[in-house]
Amino acid sequence: MESKKQTQEKQRFFIPITSQSGGKFFDTSDIPEIIKKIAQEIKNHQGRALLIGGAVRDKVMNLTPKDYDLEIYGLYPNELRNILKQFGGINEVGIQFGIIKLEAQGLDIDVAIPRRDSKIGKGHRDFLIEGDPFMSFEEAAKRRDLTMNSMALDVLTGELIDPFNGLEDIKNKIIRVTDREKFKEDPLRVLRVMQFASRFQFQVAPETIEVCKEVVEDLKELPSSRITEEWKKLLIKGEKPSLGMRVGKEIGVFKVLHPEIQALIGLPQDEKWHKEGDVFEHTLKVLDEANLISKKNKLSETKKLILMLGALCHDFGKALTTEEVNGQIISHQHDVLGEKVARDFLKRLEFGEEINEKVIKLVRYHMNPAFLWENNKKNINSENTLKRLAEKVKPATMEELIKLYEADQRGREITEEKKEEITKSVSWLYQETNKFKIRVNKPEPLIKGKHLIRYLHYQPGPIFGKILKEVYEAQLDGEIKTKYQALERAKTIKRVLSYQNSWEEALINKNNEN
Repeated sequence: MESKKQTQEKQRFFIPITSQSGGKFFDTSDIPEIIKKIAQEIKNHQGRALLIGGAVRDKVMNLTPKDYDLEIYGLYPNELRNILKQFGGINEVGIQFGIIKLEAQGLDIDVAIPRRDSKIGKGHRDFLIEGDPFMSFEEAAKRRDLTMNSMALDVLTGELIDPFNGLEDIKNKIIRVTDREKFKEDPLRVLRVMQFASRFQFQVAPETIEVCKEVVEDLKELPSSRITEEWKKLLIKGEKPSLGMRVGKEIGVFKVLHPEIQALIGLPQDEKWHKEGDVFEHTLKVLDEANLISKKNKLSETKKLILMLGALCHDFGKALTTEEVNGQIISHQHDVLGEKVARDFLKRLEFGEEINEKVIKLVRYHMNPAFLWENNKKNINSENTLKRLAEKVKPATMEELIKLYEADQRGREITEEKKEEITKSVSWLYQETNKFKIRVNKPEPLIKGKHLIRYLHYQPGPIFGKILKEVYEAQLDGEIKTKYQALERAKTIKRVLSYQNSWEEALINKNNEN
């Protein structure tokens, strides 16, 4: 039985909610039926279910929501749990915070009662969370980061509840904080502003920039996993990644988190090759081009992430190598030194070792396709060089390297004539890659250790690895093409290594005698 106080609280709650949206209503026919059924059952128990957050934002922007979050008013967690059980499996891990996860008809739905979050310490987990099913929607929405994420939709009536004018900001393509003080309680929101600017191509309101600057130093508190997730959203979901990067520059994100990116700002380039400006400006153009290439080729999220990270990191080495010589700005070997800088950048994030190693190789060899094209223009046969490059760039593929090359070449101020040449070079690189069958798998070695034992009667030992490595490199260079030739080369290499070992031993003995 409900107490008299609970009944009074419910009755007070169901006074109609006034909305600054001017009573706007939306068609809810595309909302999954299971969501409506849950909302109806909640209503049958004198509660109210509101769709909140990103799902509402996406709906009013004519996008398809991927996640559905429901906020339930007028019911306590235990009441809510009993209702939800009839719709599917529930996960009660967060029930102490008023959150229940429901799996129903293929959807993962987060269902929660309204709550107050109060920051009580410096850490990102230091919050006092208090659920209150009878608070007003306006108070509950105040804790949300941005006005466009602070709307709610009644899925039964189609009413949009918008106390902070999020709909108007969406129409004007503005990113605006909901509440300055609440926003500052979680510095991750600074990175969310960046990725939303990239995803939706919205401008950031001046007051939002200012509040982000106030909290930017607190980004150091965040675990790398949370930072990584926002980078993923910016790079994978961003329609124009450069916009988010410019926001990050203005706020000062890179000064705090990513010195590798900060070092590119203001770093000059030779105008002959880079009329677009400094290395940071070039990087932004390369990111936008990589995004277009990803769309054109319909890359998976993982493949797009690899390409976008390659675009972001490809010129990190210029910060270590740029100098002016005889009036010309050069950055020789920036691809070589960039390998280490990219590795340091990536190891502080959590994209995973497999992705990291691919990106690092793409950074290291991003200049090589241009060299191959120049050789082709001079009628220099590059078959063997191309084969070697396919091996060196592993675990990345030649296709991934060519896509990064294309983004790098297009990511600058160039003439129409140059654009046409880039198209020709990319086509030629793909053609040659396919021609020599080095798309993904490296060529099978002509000989292995078992062949050295069977045919040459060598005893297994440390020398095996050296022999096989050198034979394989000769195979990649096209110097040997048959098993017989490989075995003959193995004999030669063994003799050379024996002479070398004998000489080294003699030298060591001589030094010991002295």
